[in-house]
Amino acid sequence: MGYGKLVTLNLNPVKNSAAKTINFLESKLAQQSLHDLAVIFLGETHRNEIDQKVTAAMLAEPPVTRPNATWVLFERGLDQVNSYIPSATAVTHTRVEKSPADWNGHKRSLKIADMVKDIFDDSDGPVVVYIPCGSAHGSEIFAALDKKMTQNFSFMFKKTVTE
Repeated sequence: MGYGKLVTLNLNPVKNSAAKTINFLESKLAQQSLHDLAVIFLGETHRNEIDQKVTAAMLAEPPVTRPNATWVLFERGLDQVNSYIPSATAVTHTRVEKSPADWNGHKRSLKIADMVKDIFDDSDGPVVVYIPCGSAHGSEIFAALDKKMTQNFSFMFKKTVTE
């Protein structure tokens, strides 16, 4: 067992409505006791309207922020979704996963985990990283981070509404 605290959010009661899902996430994230190093994984099925509305809302008004240390780490291609515009006042940094096109999903998950670890390692205080990404990557990213980290961290896992 590593240093990660995984919390998988159960969206079943609210997943048929973007507004309800957003309210649920805002409430749950506000209630959670997060470690200084935190990931909020915004899993989605690409092109799913509810998932996209939820992700857009979370990036536009992130419910959890850290002063000068709130990141958005986009899965490749998701930085091109027009509605995924991070808050100019709350989000202080963005990065995009730029893996080669021939990499499989697992290899890309490991790359994203390495990028999160680099963000954590380069920080000198509390940091939160939002990751809009295909839901299938969430468990792999957490597992890779859990093996690599030497400090406690929180990983809030919002799966796609289609699961």
